[in-house]
Amino acid sequence: MKSVDWKKWAAIAEVFGTLAVVVSLIFVGISIRQNTVVVQANQQNLLYELTDSWFSDQVSNPELFEIESRAADPESLTYVERRLFTTQTFRAMNVWENAYFKHKNGLLTDDQYQVWHNANGEWIECCLPRWVWDDMKENQFDPNFVALVDAIFE
Repeated sequence: MKSVDWKKWAAIAEVFGTLAVVVSLIFVGISIRQNTVVVQANQQNLLYELTDSWFSDQVSNPELFEIESRAADPESLTYVERRLFTTQTFRAMNVWENAYFKHKNGLLTDDQYQVWHNANGEWIECCLPRWVWDDMKENQFDPNFVALVDAIFE
């Protein structure tokens, strides 16, 4: 009867064990990547939903567009109009700050965030009077986000 070479079998088992660990690590890496893509897509969808809600409010209340057209001169607005415009602007800035933080935390890709940044930057340049931002930025937004928006105004 032939004797069993346990060292040989142990070496073979060790090779198979190593291969199993490598395959498991590859699987974990693929799973993490897929999960990251899903999380980023979910975060992007959430931001779109928030923005859609803001636009829906704008469209359902045309008075907001009229107020926005006069907002460059704060004296032309009544107290209620000023509060309404400021509140709507705050909502929009909140969504943008949300996108900013999601990007900083890796939940939005650079390309995804750049869309938000560009669109909001254009909105600021065309439609947001500086007085509105100055009234709301203190103690309500992250200082780094404030610096980002301030740079657009300059």
